[in-house]
Amino acid sequence: MLYLDDYRREGWSHLVAHNEATLRRVAGELGLPDRWLREAGTPRVHYLVPERARGRLVDAGAVEIGARELGELVASRCAAAAAFPAPAAAAEPVYVDVPTPVGDPPAPRQRWNPTLGRHAWARLAEHWYLCLYCGVIKWKREGSGARWYMQWGYREWPADEWGSTRAGADFPRCPGPGQRVTRERLTP
Repeated sequence: MLYLDDYRREGWSHLVAHNEATLRRVAGELGLPDRWLREAGTPRVHYLVPERARGRLVDAGAVEIGARELGELVASRCAAAAAFPAPAAAAEPVYVDVPTPVGDPPAPRQRWNPTLGRHAWARLAEHWYLCLYCGVIKWKREGSGARWYMQWGYREWPADEWGSTRAGADFPRCPGPGQRVTRERLTP
């Protein structure tokens, strides 16, 4: 069942149905363009239809209702959706697109000193650096207000697990050759 309200604000009305599948099917049969579809995937899904299409919709069986009745219909759909939420889809992790170095990385200029815990940075690309000891990757990026930020982590870590701080702030110490910076240590 299709419902068409009498709101007619600026020459447009709302076309709704009991569910989105029915609304899209009937709209496709009637040749309504997708650009008129609003709030798809929500309980408030509807088509904004111009005044010139009203007659055709009423002839196709759309029931004219008041704006208040339309509001009650949409409110009941919203309440039903809240009572039975859709199961959340497992989100695929997003990974940082780390540039691949050309050739072998250079050898560190000095031996690792556990007292200092300094990283031996080799440049991968502009603003991308790799520690030759522990393999952590540092990425400098410009943020809002021309402030620079650093993010760091490993290639196999999802993007939301990379550490982040203002450039020039504390950076985790290098654990040494063959060791890895742990996620706990990425929070200075």
